[in-house]
Amino acid sequence: MTLELPPRRPLPPQVRDRMRRRVLGVGGRARHRLSEVGEHLVLPLAAAAVAGVLVAGGLFVALRSSHAGDSSSVGPPSGAPTFRSGGRLAARTDNRPEDADRCGFAVVDVWSTFTLNGRRLVVAGGDRFCELTYTRVSHNRPGVEAVELGQGVLALWRSPTGVLVGRTPAGAVPPGADAPTADPRAAELFVLAPGPARVAFDFTANGQAVRVEADLDRLPGAEWSDSVEHLPPGDAVVARCLDRALQDGATWVGDPGRWLPGADVGPAAHRVLLLRGGEEVVYCQVADDQAVAVHPANRPGTVLLPFSFRYRVDGTVLAQPDGGYVVLAGTVDQARVGALEVADSRGVGGQVSVVAGTFAVWIGGQPVVGGAPDSGFRVRVRDHRGEVVYQDQLG
Repeated sequence: MTLELPPRRPLPPQVRDRMRRRVLGVGGRARHRLSEVGEHLVLPLAAAAVAGVLVAGGLFVALRSSHAGDSSSVGPPSGAPTFRSGGRLAARTDNRPEDADRCGFAVVDVWSTFTLNGRRLVVAGGDRFCELTYTRVSHNRPGVEAVELGQGVLALWRSPTGVLVGRTPAGAVPPGADAPTADPRAAELFVLAPGPARVAFDFTANGQAVRVEADLDRLPGAEWSDSVEHLPPGDAVVARCLDRALQDGATWVGDPGRWLPGADVGPAAHRVLLLRGGEEVVYCQVADDQAVAVHPANRPGTVLLPFSFRYRVDGTVLAQPDGGYVVLAGTVDQARVGALEVADSRGVGGQVSVVAGTFAVWIGGQPVVGGAPDSGFRVRVRDHRGEVVYQDQLG
């Protein structure tokens, strides 16, 4: 279909000035092309309409694909290049003095702040970037050059958690760009959330549609960042588990200070730590004191028993038929339960932990493929005097 576009209009003064600086080479930044660290591919924009995002003064406005009968589709002004990303972009939010303080930036130097799951990305003058998470503060390292992805799209920094900060091609102007923006100095920046390494950037240049495809895994790695852990008071691994959960988009965390360590089992590289926050319990997989993943319960639990089986995870320690392990975990009635004993169908038991109303058991020597069903395990519960108060097959 043919879009009805508004008449051509002059560029806003700040955009003209920015383009003039680029043409004259003022305020530029040393850069590499992605081809120096990996491949990039420039292709014509596909004829099919695609979803996209525009950069507008640090804000991101969705462009919807155009379909017959869809009168709400948005098109750019005539002659104005647009910029779209094949990934999820962050939204700009209010700058906060406490963020500037954590980053070590003067408040007046902060241009924009972007929010993502469990992270805030603070932008300061001079292409200085700072990522804040619950336990860590990271900065782009001075002197590490930007990387050109192709056709003027620059990767300025990829944070330790995978957030990409970039700059749009010269003169990429979204509709309504002559409206006031929060800070025009950050108008060309985009912040891409962690996701698939292959991304595509679509825009127009000299009236031609252009697509730049890039493999972000070929960008610089740890050498691009200075990162320091700042742990809150309390258990360090609990804090890292909460940080991991927040970055994964968990909505249950609430006040992080309410979460305390519970049962804890397994060797250092294959550990499971339970976290208890009031009546809520979550299950954190840990490798060498670093949180790998945090899960809610994945079993329905049991009722009218001194314990409730709520979670199971299987894994592999050794590449051999019996090199697997299983962790069974949940909650217990602290008043009734002093200890648990859990064994598989062969009578092989494992390491058991009972802490603060939670329990976990780690049993090794399990089949790597097709682990035993839940009902293949037997449980014996003892009270605080050591007397058996319950024993039966699990499930």
